[in-house]
This record gives sequence, structure tokens and C-alpha cells, in this order.
Amino acid sequence: MNMPARFKKMFSAAALAAALGLSLIPTTANAWIVFDPTNWIENAITATNQILTEWNTYEDLIQNTQQTMTMIQSLSTMQGLANAAGLSDELALYQQLAQTASELYGTVQSAQQLYTNLQSQYGASNFTWQNFLNNRNGVNSSRVSSMLGQFQNVQQEIQRVSARRQTLLQKAQDAGTNQSMMQITQVTSAQLDMISGQLQQVTSTLSDKAADDAAQKNDQIQADQFSQDMYRQRQQELLNSANALH
Repeated sequence: MNMPARFKKMFSAAALAAALGLSLIPTTANAWIVFDPTNWIENAITATNQILTEWNTYEDLIQNTQQTMTMIQSLSTMQGLANAAGLSDELALYQQLAQTASELYGTVQSAQQLYTNLQSQYGASNFTWQNFLNNRNGVNSSRVSSMLGQFQNVQQEIQRVSARRQTLLQKAQDAGTNQSMMQITQVTSAQLDMISGQLQQVTSTLSDKAADDAAQKNDQIQADQFSQDMYRQRQQELLNSANALH
């Protein structure tokens, strides 16, 4: 037996909410996911603070490594130069990690700004997505497409830099980097996963809305075309009747 469309929507919303630990608020016809922009802004702030901590850790390691290299090179011995050569690779790794932290810091701040912009349009934090997207004072199709593009860009940038970060962290782990640094990076990774999950929910919802708008627009175009065809057919029938009288 096929499930009615409205129950499929309810089931999908409930499943997504359960997966992301979100709540549902029932309306007259359906249950919809509650988006809390205030909480998401706070999560983004927490993430940027954690990324800043990791970034500062790399900067300290860069400074310490440079000082050690300077001291070793001042010895002007073959062994000293060999040791400095090994530290040079370690320094380059820390510098690359610092660069990824810098990029992630800016990108997560962009996510925070998008949440803030959304909150200003959204109204109360317990306002449902469904009401927000369909309310006449909410967002139109072009606005949905614009918002979707902005959130997707931030989401893709976080994924891109995070992937490069993980590759560098694996190199650092293989090289036997101190555990305290790795513990800091693990906390950051958890924060980035949270932000990615939030962005995924927003982009999925906006994508669904954009698809619905496109379908409604297509239906309207077909309805208009049908009306025009019927009008032309009726006009032709009247013309044929008039010609038959002559």
C-alpha cells in the first residue's frame, strides 16, 4: 500500500529530526523541524574559538621550531645542519596546518554570519521552517536560491579545507607529533563535524524548497499553456461555426 504524500513528509521530517537530535512542533496539518538559529550561532562561535586555540598552538610550535633551528644552525656542525634539515620539514608541516586553521577560522565565521542573517529574517527561534519558507513575509524563490548558494559555498569550503587538514594531521601523527597537539585537533574536528551537520540540514531544506518552487512554477506554466490551448481551440471552433453558416 502506498503511503500518502503528506504522511511521507511527516515521516521524513521525523527521521531527519531524530538523526540530528532536533525537535518537532506539530501544526494543523503536519509536523515540521524546528530550527533554532540562536543555538547554531552559539555553536559556530564555540567552533571558531576552538579553531583559534588550534591555530595558536601551531603558531607556538612554529616559533619554538624556528628558535631550535636557529640554535642548531649556529653550531655550524654537520650534525647540527642535519638536525636542522629534519626540523625544516616539521616546520613546513606546522606552517601548512596553521594556514588551514586560518582558512577554517574565516569560513566558520562566514557560517556564523549566514546564521545571523537567517535569524534576522526568521523571527522567533521556535518559528518552523515550513512557516518561514511558505509565509508571504518569508522568502521567495529567488531568495531561496541565493541563500542556498551561500550556504553551499561555505559547506563546500569547510569540506575542502577539512580534508586537507586531515591529510596534514595524519602526517603529523606519523611523524610522532606530541599528544597534546593531537588532543586539541580532535576537539576541533568534533566542532567542525557539528558545523557541517548544521550546514547540511540548511542546504537540504533549501534544496527541497527550491525543487518545490521549480515544480510549482512548471505546473503553472503547463496550466497556463493548457488554458491558452483551450482558448485557441474554442476560438477555432467559433470560427469554423461562423464559416459553416456562409
